[in-house]
Amino acid sequence: MASNLSKLRVAALAGISVLTIAAMTALLVSGIGLERIIGTPPESGATPVTVRIGEDVLTVAAELLRFSDQRKSGSYNRIELELSWPGMLPLAPNDPARNTTSRDGRLVFIAIEPRETEFDTADRIATVYQRFLASYQTSMPGSAPAAGEPEGLLRRDFLAGTSYEGDELYFEPGSVHPFAALCFPPDKGKPPLTCLREIRLGKHLIATIRFPISALATWRQLRDRADELLSDMLDGSSG
Repeated sequence: MASNLSKLRVAALAGISVLTIAAMTALLVSGIGLERIIGTPPESGATPVTVRIGEDVLTVAAELLRFSDQRKSGSYNRIELELSWPGMLPLAPNDPARNTTSRDGRLVFIAIEPRETEFDTADRIATVYQRFLASYQTSMPGSAPAAGEPEGLLRRDFLAGTSYEGDELYFEPGSVHPFAALCFPPDKGKPPLTCLREIRLGKHLIATIRFPISALATWRQLRDRADELLSDMLDGSSG
């Protein structure tokens, strides 16, 4: 079974920019609707809603939810949040960023759904990625960052000929459960533009954070704001 990360990676690679007019028309005819591609702006004065996914309950600000049919209390298989970057705030209803993707540097998406495994991105460094990584690292802990490497993170490339060829792994060295993100290009041979970071949430959930690679320059801010936002959702549901 494909992992949540793999499915999100495919979705991010697809992006709105590669959909043809014919494909959009097909989606509309099938009843999925354009809303499922770019989301819809929330109504003004949106209030928190209670969301149940399996055994987990979250309290979510309705204006953070990407799709209008999820901006009400109820049970869902999966929800997706849409936030501005770097503020990690709801998008204004008329914000032109609503018609873009995370590659454009202004958006962060967070998908929350049931976990299929107990591994998140940090866990996969040792359990999955290690055997596909090139045998070098771009800099050693404590040394000056290599070119293109964010301060405080190491970058590892993947071996040619593997399913991860062209991807880049960024992680925080020396941490028990480090910040880690897998970044990948929109097309083969091009530099990575989009990154995914998975973290376990609640009892049985996984949160997959999709963000532009440029956000790694302030990865601590990204980590802290995302972690705080998700923690507040859990705390709000128990209060």
